[in-house]
Amino acid sequence: MAAAAAPFGEASLDASVVPIMKLARATPGNGLEIQFSVSDIPKMDTFGKSDPQLVLYLLDYDENWQLFDKTEFVRDTTECTFTKRITIPLDQNHKTFKIDLYDLDKFKAGEVDDLSNHDHIGSAVVTIKKLESGAYTTALYNPKLSGDGGVVAMTARQV
Repeated sequence: MAAAAAPFGEASLDASVVPIMKLARATPGNGLEIQFSVSDIPKMDTFGKSDPQLVLYLLDYDENWQLFDKTEFVRDTTECTFTKRITIPLDQNHKTFKIDLYDLDKFKAGEVDDLSNHDHIGSAVVTIKKLESGAYTTALYNPKLSGDGGVVAMTARQV
């Protein structure tokens, strides 16, 4: 009988360190490539519109949301189509994903990747099944904005 793959990667385990689960990446023929567009984004900046960036999370084996990937950011807009496409694995472990849309406020190296530096615009949780037709659109929810965080549209294809 073959040994099971190490869920924490190849690194040895140290009892003083909490290991972080690796999220599986898509393999050829077993991925879903998604392109994201956003519209009706609320104006979050005082002297402009918003500088949106989409962040995508997958559930890990412990049912916790883990950062998987993110798009580029687009400056000063209330609607855009992100150039970067995100490919998620199609397997039994990843049936849903979460989207968070942020308005970036700090753009210096070391600050841009820290999400606490940015304004949360809205969130949505999407099941992979909803993308089977190749396209899906949903509202982004933000309770601080009376629920209205704009709209995200997704187009998908299996790769």
